This record gives sequence, structure tokens and C-alpha cells, in this order.
Amino acid sequence: MLIHSGEPACANLGYVLDGAVHHSGDALHVPDRAIEALLVPVQGSWMKTAEAIDCVNAVTPQRAFAMHDALLTERGLSSFNGWLAEETDSGYRYLGPGDSA
Repeated sequence: MLIHSGEPACANLGYVLDGAVHHSGDALHVPDRAIEALLVPVQGSWMKTAEAIDCVNAVTPQRAFAMHDALLTERGLSSFNGWLAEETDSGYRYLGPGDSA
């Protein structure tokens, strides 16, 4: 992934926890196994909302949750949450600070 002027982003690591939760780091990689819950980045200097939607639809998790949202305003986050809820069948739900699934 490139951020600007051909400069590559830093190396990225993703994790599958207990074979069920995919923490994708800053990437939108599709794991090679069924995933119950996906933590999908919602903001990055390198990404578009459409790419996050495509990632959730490709992974087909039972549930998806936003991460990397700290730079979004309340209005921007509301827009992103609306798109993911409308365009995926993942049971997408936004968890704010202190919320739990």
C-alpha cells in the first residue's frame, strides 16, 4: 500500500485470535479461514471507505467492528458507520470507548 508520492507504508501485521477474531492491523487482508468477528480499520491516510466495505464483504464475518477511528470527527464516523451497516451483511456495530459486544 502506498500513502503518497510512491512512498510505501510501514510493514503491517494482522492477527487471528483464537481462530475466530481477525485484527487486521492497518491492512485489509482477507484471512484464509472463516472468521467470527472482524476488526476493520475505518480511517487511514491510505484507504477509502469502499475498501473497508469490500474487505468486510470478502471476509464475511458474523460480526464486524470498527477500529482506528480516533482521527474521525463525530460526523465522519457517523457516515462511515452508516455505510458499513448498509452495505455489509456482517452485523456491523460500532463500539465506542467503554462499550462491549
